Amino acid sequence: MTLTNSFDWLGSALSLCSTILFIRADIRAWPFGLAATLINAILYAHLGIYGDMSLEACYFFAMIYGWYAWLHGGRNHSELNISHVSWQHAAILIALVVFGMWGIEHFLKADTNSQVPYLDSFTTVISLTAQWLTCRKIMESWILWFAADVVYTGLFIYKGIPVHAAVHAFYLLLAIIGYWRWWKLKPTDFVN
Repeated sequence: MTLTNSFDWLGSALSLCSTILFIRADIRAWPFGLAATLINAILYAHLGIYGDMSLEACYFFAMIYGWYAWLHGGRNHSELNISHVSWQHAAILIALVVFGMWGIEHFLKADTNSQVPYLDSFTTVISLTAQWLTCRKIMESWILWFAADVVYTGLFIYKGIPVHAAVHAFYLLLAIIGYWRWWKLKPTDFVN
């Protein structure tokens, strides 16, 4: 088995475990996510998917932050509750997404040998935004994960890592289940 195949399987398995635990709003999702980010970063670097390689580095630090936020990010440093994004916060996020996609796409086209700068910039920025919302336990993160997974499935088929593609196709279903599950957990607060 090649390095690519081994890391494809291992990274996919760890990411899947983490996602299933996120759906359950289970704090154990974070350590699985930390391990997955390390494996996936090495895989993406090897394949020249630089935006997603950088994304994994961001995820690593987001995993640490999210783990802390879920435990102590609520009122009076209590456990964080599931909430919704406010309209004001959503407008700011949309502007950051558009600007971020434009900037990363231009960087990838000018300074790397990326063969997929548009898709790579889209998945990078949407995923960072979704991860931030997940760290803050905001329900709408699942909508962004769904959008990212649609594009990731095609990108990974194109790049020849079929296990990652299959996992992301499965993530489409998990994003729907995650949204539904978090809705059942009765979101209480609205982010300002």
